[in-house]
Amino acid sequence: MLFKGRCPSCKKLFKVHEIGDELISQGDIYYKVENNSRVAYQKNMYRADYACNHCQHEWSKKYFKKEKVDNCD
Repeated sequence: MLFKGRCPSCKKLFKVHEIGDELISQGDIYYKVENNSRVAYQKNMYRADYACNHCQHEWSKKYFKKEKVDNCD
């Protein structure tokens, strides 16, 4: 994302900080072959909360993250 550090309210650059993030939902487990072995992955949805240091505006964004799964058998 080109302007990840821009507040959507005041449009100031580099005034944004992340307040926290939270796992919203877990996707189905799928497998990939890596180095001749099966590796389990899961595509999870997170919500990240942000705030602006300049105008105190707060907002959230959802994003997906592919993560390895341990002990899924």
